[in-house]
Amino acid sequence: MDVDVLVSNFTNGGNSTGNRNIYCLAAPVGPLVWSVFCVPCVCVGLPASVGLLWVLIQRQRSGFSSDTYMLNLTAMDLIYNSSIPLAILNSFLLRNPYVLQATIIANSFNNMGRPLFTVCICADCYVAVLHPITYMKMKLSSYRLAACVVVWVVSIAYGTAFGSNTQLLFSPFLVIPFVVSLLPIVFLDVSILCALRKPDPAGRRGVHPQKQKAMRTIAYSLAMAVTAYLPPLVVFGSSALLPQSPQELFCRIAVPSTIPTMMASSIMPLFSLKNLGCLNDAMKRCCDRSV
Repeated sequence: MDVDVLVSNFTNGGNSTGNRNIYCLAAPVGPLVWSVFCVPCVCVGLPASVGLLWVLIQRQRSGFSSDTYMLNLTAMDLIYNSSIPLAILNSFLLRNPYVLQATIIANSFNNMGRPLFTVCICADCYVAVLHPITYMKMKLSSYRLAACVVVWVVSIAYGTAFGSNTQLLFSPFLVIPFVVSLLPIVFLDVSILCALRKPDPAGRRGVHPQKQKAMRTIAYSLAMAVTAYLPPLVVFGSSALLPQSPQELFCRIAVPSTIPTMMASSIMPLFSLKNLGCLNDAMKRCCDRSV
């Protein structure tokens, strides 16, 4: 979202005033704050995405078909995290239209692709917990592959739409990814948590350690989804009610509101590595080498 508006720089002709508005030269605090947060996000998210992608590929070769969604999500995170330095450089220095188009597509993977894949993962967990028989029947089916193709196509189309028509920036179209994703994520995760808290068939109310771990994972995932997607949803959903011009809204509010969404692409790969036990193994190896 933060880089999509820059496309209009190349549709405004040589209008210098328009260019100044587009690059927020009159109110640069928002983009600068966003750029500052980019540095730690890239430093954490890029290596975490690479490590998680390698782990998931190894698991996929071992027959863990349920990792399909996470594998594709991590690939999108890697593309997006890799594009952030280029997007900053292009926004402040290069201003190259071809680089800009590439970063728009990469940005759409974070704004559209990540929320949709998160919904797919939550739906998979929901079926596994509440309808285990159905889940086992569908485990080896090709529906996951079809869903992944749909998400990739929709994400690319989303980025292409912003590249061809920047008027969509302040339209309801911008809110669609967060509306479509946040409500299902909350419903599915809450349903899973309620199901896991129920006593087992024997009537025992004590929570098994495996269940406790699953509940913590779902709770953290839910908290991250709400933190990442609610701020931009509120900002863009209520933009018509704010007493500011579209340009002021973009530079001062919209750009900073995307920081939590960007952070999700850095924190969640690291969190997934921790859940898989890879961080503990890496720390042990580092400690052994230091000794």
